[in-house]
Amino acid sequence: MDLSQLFGSERIGRVLLKMAPPVMLAQVIQALYNIVDSLFVGRYAESGLTALSIIYPLQLLMIALAVGAGVGINTVMPARLGTGQAPGPLFTM
Repeated sequence: MDLSQLFGSERIGRVLLKMAPPVMLAQVIQALYNIVDSLFVGRYAESGLTALSIIYPLQLLMIALAVGAGVGINTVMPARLGTGQAPGPLFTM
């Protein structure tokens, strides 16, 4: 099935079932990285485990901001290209 058919005519639930598993897998792998880091670092020093527990929410925040910016740009660019505007700066002062 072509992507234009998938997004244009398919029900939202079916689209989510097709598009969500790769994103979910990426998030599970990211969480496993942090769990394995905590297991290894926790064997050697409590201060290292404390540092990991402080950094984990900051890491999630950085990932969320980067993904949000990527999704936003991927939404604005096709809209601009579809209206015939040049793909120049997204925000003008």
